[in-house]
Amino acid sequence: MKIAGRYGRFKPKAHQSDFYAKRAKREAQARREAAGSLNAWLERHKTCANGCGQPVAFYDNIHYALRYSGCCSAQCELEREERMRELLTYWAVGVDGARIVGGSNFTAATMDEVFLSPTTKLAGWKKHAMLDSSELAQAFADALTDVIAKRQGVPVKLRVVEMQVGGSSKAHEAQRTVIAAHSAEVRERLKRGEFAPNKRVLDLQGP
Repeated sequence: MKIAGRYGRFKPKAHQSDFYAKRAKREAQARREAAGSLNAWLERHKTCANGCGQPVAFYDNIHYALRYSGCCSAQCELEREERMRELLTYWAVGVDGARIVGGSNFTAATMDEVFLSPTTKLAGWKKHAMLDSSELAQAFADALTDVIAKRQGVPVKLRVVEMQVGGSSKAHEAQRTVIAAHSAEVRERLKRGEFAPNKRVLDLQGP
């Protein structure tokens, strides 16, 4: 077995064979992983990011640099950028004055970003309730003010927060699904007067 070295190909000595065999095996594995990673990346960028269905434009077919941010043309790239600027609006319930000793909500509390989840728990940015109207958010806040204060043992203030998020139409579609699910659960809780976090009122996935 000949090995490519600094000064050309050579045949390793007997005591070097194991070392070079292992190195060749590692290099072959690295090449396979790199090829697999490239194929996965190309699969993600197979069609235009704008959703028109056309092939993605590259600067070259060697390094595969995206030419139009994953789109097929400058026109599609412009349309996608315009759509990304569109904002989706929903409402949340912020909690002021909550006592957070530690845990997942501690950092959020120091940044005034504690909210209610659909299950009435205190939540950070990732698990807060996303509601479809300010009226629903206000009703949720009014119903939970005394409940949260009793849990905390201190007065708290619940406020309605209007949220706006950007993103693609696909991202907005997913967010609307979450908003609809959270809103349905909150409405059902308000209807039943059920605010215990460990009791789900709907068979929905959520925080």
